[in-house]
Amino acid sequence: MSILAFHRFTSSNKSACLNRFRFVPPKAIKYFTQFKGWFRPLSVPSQRPAISPATPSPTPPPSLSTSPPPFQSSFSSPCLLLSPHPTPTSPLFTPAPFTSPSPHSTPSPSPSFSQSPSSSLSLAPSNPSPSSSPSHPSPSLSQSTFISSSPHSTPHPPPSPLPRKIISAGLILLIGSIWLFFAGCSRSPSTTTLRILHAGSLSVPLKKIAEAFEEKNPQVRLLLESHGSLTCVRQIIDLHYPADVVALSDASLIPRFLMPEYADYTIDFATNELVLMYRPDSPGAEKINADNWMEILLQPEVEFGQSDPNSDPCGYRTLLVWQLAEKYYQQPGLAEKLSQACPPRNIRPKEVDLLALLEAGELDYIFIYLSVARQHGTRFLRLPPEINLGSPRFDEFYRQAAVKIRGKKPGETLLQRGQVMIYGLTIPRNAPFPQRAAELVAFLLSKEGRAILLENGLQPLDPPLVDNPERLPPLLRPLLKVKDKPKETAPNKKEETLFP
Repeated sequence: MSILAFHRFTSSNKSACLNRFRFVPPKAIKYFTQFKGWFRPLSVPSQRPAISPATPSPTPPPSLSTSPPPFQSSFSSPCLLLSPHPTPTSPLFTPAPFTSPSPHSTPSPSPSFSQSPSSSLSLAPSNPSPSSSPSHPSPSLSQSTFISSSPHSTPHPPPSPLPRKIISAGLILLIGSIWLFFAGCSRSPSTTTLRILHAGSLSVPLKKIAEAFEEKNPQVRLLLESHGSLTCVRQIIDLHYPADVVALSDASLIPRFLMPEYADYTIDFATNELVLMYRPDSPGAEKINADNWMEILLQPEVEFGQSDPNSDPCGYRTLLVWQLAEKYYQQPGLAEKLSQACPPRNIRPKEVDLLALLEAGELDYIFIYLSVARQHGTRFLRLPPEINLGSPRFDEFYRQAAVKIRGKKPGETLLQRGQVMIYGLTIPRNAPFPQRAAELVAFLLSKEGRAILLENGLQPLDPPLVDNPERLPPLLRPLLKVKDKPKETAPNKKEETLFP
């Protein structure tokens, strides 16, 4: 078979015992594991006689108080002692726990092995030590049973402990790093997160304004959330959304929906207009103009879309444009024809949702804001100023059109009249960080902020207007001008509110 060995525990150095593992030839391990049920550990009596026929007289086995052998192997592996008597239930490997060595042991030579003609394998020391006492019990095979590959290996000294200076330096470095980490965290300024609830058409300019503002204020982080403007005000009313700033594409929604319960003032800061956006390969794209766009949209093969009038001002502004076009082009029933030609499948919650349908070829034309069309660099048709809701000169003409939109309460509708497009914002009364929000609004109304709005297709108001200056934060008062009161009185609530 293979050479078998056992490990003898020493009494001089316990650390030396931990290194007394011996090498197990791989072929032997493979051979033994294939016949696991044929072998069992050999039990050895407390006083093991020498069984080698060449030995003249019995020699007592080494005691547990012997010293380590003069050789050690750098390769180690647990091993086992086998008996040819098959015992299927006996374990193949028997662990060898370590025992404490005696502090007064004497060196003993390493054991050698011999096999008797009998049916069992046994162990015996090759050079018995005279100092060994037969009264000491023999070590059990479960305590030390190993296989050695070389009986003349070079001694391997135990690992030396690290110097105390290195350990002390490492501990000092670790403690210092932990102290610096927690000290730095305690001195670092806390980050303030501002929540901005805004219209979808403001996504691109507000993103650039947020980047510029965060660069100037590293301790502030802006969280932008876009919806249709009507959805934004319902987030405040129904869900009490903790927004720090609310920016809408229709400034009139703030006094009608949010004041005075949820807001104290309205700031008008930009204008826009409605255009007809299309692809270069859209049907009729090569011949469409400001005089025939309605005929092209009414062709059977043309698909055009709009946003939801009950969620987005661009949706009900599209309906207002159709009514104004009916008057401007003197084509009775034009608004109704356009409404029937736009099925519900071509309507989306906000205007920017239509862009994907246009790019995918699902829609050929969409009604959208001029700023959004410029941001995406796609072809668009500018409508006449008499109907595009972008010119203050025709504000009186715009008011001839009106549509019904969903009101504050379920089942209630409001009458929305045509007027010049004005973008508005406010700081809600439940804003978590009103001072930081005022700083953001001041940056948006500054020269740098208005330049960003202009680069992204919006026309900023100069100066911006406010309706209730006494409610403004002190930081914003020098930047705004008081809005003139409308010449004609607003309709009362009974006239404004309609119930179907």
